[in-house]
Amino acid sequence: MNTAKGNRSSGRKKESGATAAPQSTGPHSSQEKTGRADIPPDASYFTDRFVPYLINHAASLFNLQFRKDLRKLDISVMQWRALAVLHGEPGLALREIVAKTAIDQPTLSRVVDQLHERGLIERAARESDSRYLSLSLTASGEDLYQNLWQLAWKHYQRGTSHLTPEETETLMMLLKKTISSLEAN
Repeated sequence: MNTAKGNRSSGRKKESGATAAPQSTGPHSSQEKTGRADIPPDASYFTDRFVPYLINHAASLFNLQFRKDLRKLDISVMQWRALAVLHGEPGLALREIVAKTAIDQPTLSRVVDQLHERGLIERAARESDSRYLSLSLTASGEDLYQNLWQLAWKHYQRGTSHLTPEETETLMMLLKKTISSLEAN
């Protein structure tokens, strides 16, 4: 009987010679605890435990079908985000919408131009400072937002369907803390 084969079948893993990041069963690997990045982890770490990847992957999956549904209504995800922010807070300046949507200013300027050309948002000089434009939804923009909200809610429910209400609240709280941490740096 081959000794190496016997060792593998008895539960020992074959040594590959490659150095991998330490793995743990706790909430954080020792690499995350020490902040060391000198030893790249294996691919499964990236797809299973790397928070930026997981957030981006979840957002991409949320938006995949949502984007298809929005396209049928000739609306992009970025246009939806601008409409949603202005629905909640009419009268914002462009820089304030940039902060709330995480869309860079040149792209958001184009989005605002497109929405304005379609008669969905209006621009007015801000009363407190005429150097800034105040952006708000028009009646048509408000009607469109109401219709789009139903679509967005459907995708939200689809994406959170395997979470309990408590898990959904925890997820929102953790994401808000992550956003706060990133905005502070």
